Amino acid sequence: MALLAFRPARTPSRLRRLAVLGAVVAAAVVSTAVALATTAGPDVTPVWAQASEITLPTGATIAAGAQSAALSGLACTSPGNCVAVGSYADANGSRNDQPMAANESDGTWGVAQKITLPNDASTTSDHQFAALYDVACTSPGNCVAVGSYEDTNGASDYLALYVTETNGVWGIAQTVSLPAGWNTTAGGQNAYLDGVTCTSAGNCVAVGSYYGNNGANDEEAMVVSETNGAWAAATELSLPAGYDMGAGRQQASLNSVTCTSPGNCVAVGNYNDPSTGRVMVATETNGTWSAVNEPVLPTNAAPTTTYNGADALDAVTCTSLGNCVALGSYEDTGGDGRAMATVETQGVWAPATAVTLPGNASSTDYATFIGVTCTSPGDCVAAGYYEDTNGTSDYQAIFVDETRGVWGSATEVALPNGASTAPSGQFADVDGISCTSPGVCVSVGQYADTNGSGDYQAMVVSSEPQLTLATTSLPAAVVGSPYDAQLAATGGVGSYSWSLTEGSLPAGLSLDAATGVISGTPTAAATGSVTVAASDPGPPAQTASVALPITVTGPGLVGVKIKSPKLLVTISCGEAAGATCRGPLELTAVEHLTGGKLTAVSARKRPKRTTRTVLLASKNYAIAGGTSATVTLKLGQVGAKLLAKYRTIHAELTLDVGKITVTSRAVTIKRRAARAA
Repeated sequence: MALLAFRPARTPSRLRRLAVLGAVVAAAVVSTAVALATTAGPDVTPVWAQASEITLPTGATIAAGAQSAALSGLACTSPGNCVAVGSYADANGSRNDQPMAANESDGTWGVAQKITLPNDASTTSDHQFAALYDVACTSPGNCVAVGSYEDTNGASDYLALYVTETNGVWGIAQTVSLPAGWNTTAGGQNAYLDGVTCTSAGNCVAVGSYYGNNGANDEEAMVVSETNGAWAAATELSLPAGYDMGAGRQQASLNSVTCTSPGNCVAVGNYNDPSTGRVMVATETNGTWSAVNEPVLPTNAAPTTTYNGADALDAVTCTSLGNCVALGSYEDTGGDGRAMATVETQGVWAPATAVTLPGNASSTDYATFIGVTCTSPGDCVAAGYYEDTNGTSDYQAIFVDETRGVWGSATEVALPNGASTAPSGQFADVDGISCTSPGVCVSVGQYADTNGSGDYQAMVVSSEPQLTLATTSLPAAVVGSPYDAQLAATGGVGSYSWSLTEGSLPAGLSLDAATGVISGTPTAAATGSVTVAASDPGPPAQTASVALPITVTGPGLVGVKIKSPKLLVTISCGEAAGATCRGPLELTAVEHLTGGKLTAVSARKRPKRTTRTVLLASKNYAIAGGTSATVTLKLGQVGAKLLAKYRTIHAELTLDVGKITVTSRAVTIKRRAARAA
């Protein structure tokens, strides 16, 4: 992403389309092809945090009005471990762009590093241009990046390059051998690689375009392969019948590529037939490439588009052979560029459909998506940009989610602090994107800041863990018994505030907004549901809620007064008037004799360790709803004898309702003095 004025090396169809549609301020570099995570998962969409700026290599210019940096390609091998590539302006001259790569390790992005160019790269001030447009990694520290650079053959001559990272060390960039018939005229050379994908270490495929010698600015699509670590010469892609062969009218490029296995790949782009620009899907089957002009454009597409017009596919990825998704742009009947998406199912591409843009999209807008990644079939995320209504040629970065095969509405990216907000001075886009699991995503791009007119900075934006309530149920409460339940949540930044959004807690209970603890002593039986919400400040701010049923049962033990060998137990019935609380009230202990010390009760005489429960006293009760009553329990014969012999009994008083224990209390009974524990 950069100004047309300082991107002379790259004139792929996307930049030309912007010029045709009147975008004179900013344009986008071509998409990265992102490694696909194929693990199926739940319908979880990423929650994007605010974007942040990366640290540029030493030597990057800091002069106001001369700063330019962009990240165009991204590959992630695991969550928090990614590589991004792009370019930055150094201080050697006005708008001298150099290639760079930045690594993320365990969630932290390091300082970007400059990539060493081939020996024939231009060193002339103001004629140094090089950039990396895409990257693919087969394992951490082992990647391949592709792009272009300005050489010394003539003013504004550009060649395609690739560079390899091995065990974390980037080598020297190498020049791609172009197809026979490429334009070698000084000042007429232009070649770049725009997308790359690898099926294993040393086995990769890259796509792009180059200028042939058929006529001035004739552009041809090309493919180049690496096999067992050796890059072959690029080959020209054979275009469909009807391709415009007129000198000076040949325009074809491939913008993105993905492979499901060695020799089986899909690349997308655009080309011209004699009357119009067309979208293009190129398929490699068992090592042989073919090009077709599909899919069908949306129903509101212009019947014919401007020569070098808006129709193009810019991003593609596949979950399996013959099952892919591609995005790009098309020209509608009003002459405006619209974003579109299309899906291939079992080898058949469906008609493309328009992607819904944010509400402030310009009525004379241009929009496209230039990066896409999927975690399972029908569950994808795409990155791109659109023109809004803030000012002439103001562009904003956007994401759009596909869930179970349905594309939602695009949402705007929250830019770093310091991003330009001036009308006609705003520009941002996201390009490379990777999701390593559902909702866990990273994207890279560029934005215009306020340091100087036309200053652009490279940015990274990551998803935050989606806020989810882990509590799915609440324990039952009992009238008259202390209650304590901790609510739990996961995701966000972890600083939660809690609230009730629907319903109310039973009388006697309350929610602590800071801790998420529901506590208190319920005073009446109740059955109902409350909706609790957790809010996380972010950024980004998130809120999640869940409906939780809660039940307060009655009766409850209100008080116990012991007058050995009697227990006076006060019971309340929390049921409504007209109902009855009934059941057994029991005093029990567990036999556990050790020597002569009695820690529980037993009728046995020998001090043998057992785990037998002994019933000391029992009585059935029946209490009218909404009332309280005192029930007298008297120790039975066994209990009385044991109390007389051992002086102390440790027991448990249990209140049951319909054979369901609703409350219990430990009590200690002594021969002469008694108390409730």
